[in-house]
Amino acid sequence: MDDDLKKVQLVITLQDKALRWYIKYSTTHLAVKLKATKDALNNDFKKPKSQAQFVTEFKEIKWKVNESSWDFDQSLKCLLQQANL
Repeated sequence: MDDDLKKVQLVITLQDKALRWYIKYSTTHLAVKLKATKDALNNDFKKPKSQAQFVTEFKEIKWKVNESSWDFDQSLKCLLQQANL
């Protein structure tokens, strides 16, 4: 998949997730000030990655042209450590 297309999909996904978050949040927090809403949004999106997010990253890993086997191995190990697998 083309990198430009991935960027567009990422932006759309983030907008969609943030919009869904806001709709859910605003129904239970009716009279909250803007700063409190921004803080809640930032705190919620700073949570650690889910297992599904790591699975997606694993599926997208590809051995790059001119990448050494050691470098590729290190990128896999780094992702495994982050996922605690």
